Amino acid sequence: FVRACKILTGRELQKKELDEAFIRLFEMNKLVEQKYGQEKISPNLHLCLHTCECALDYDPLSSF
Repeated sequence: FVRACKILTGRELQKKELDEAFIRLFEMNKLVEQKYGQEKISPNLHLCLHTCECALDYDPLSSF
């Protein structure tokens, strides 16, 4: 999770890094689901998977 956040808040984004961030966020969601069950996957956890798409469309999160 920390690595994904570091990538997404960097000044420059590259497609390869965004792919890595997505994979790390996806794996985090899978770990939460395995440990706590699907009912603990909140909308925020699901929506974090779309953060990479938003960063690709609208520039790095550090721009906001």
